[in-house]
Amino acid sequence: MNTQPTTITQEQVLAFAIYEIRQLLAQHLGNDGTSDPAIRAAAHLAYALHNQASAILEGKHVNAQQSVSTIKKVDQLLETDFHSRLSAAIPNPTSRHSTPRPSASWQTHKKENPKK
Repeated sequence: MNTQPTTITQEQVLAFAIYEIRQLLAQHLGNDGTSDPAIRAAAHLAYALHNQASAILEGKHVNAQQSVSTIKKVDQLLETDFHSRLSAAIPNPTSRHSTPRPSASWQTHKKENPKK
């Protein structure tokens, strides 16, 4: 019988969500071009971070810089800008202004492909 931990952290809740999203979107991985681009991007992002999510769920420490590097790799693969959007979403401690929230629309943030 599984017993629930006495406390669940917000980090674990978010890690669980990433891990579940990865499983739900697994069929959209790859370069077959049949999936909606936003769904494909979400699948790749969740897949890229699922090992970190699993480690957090196990109570292990995850290096944030390693996770950021993983996001940059997704950007390179899919020509997205998740890393710059992450940077924009993090408040600057020296700024008095609120940080803009990331847009919900993936399509408006896809990098233009200069090769086309």
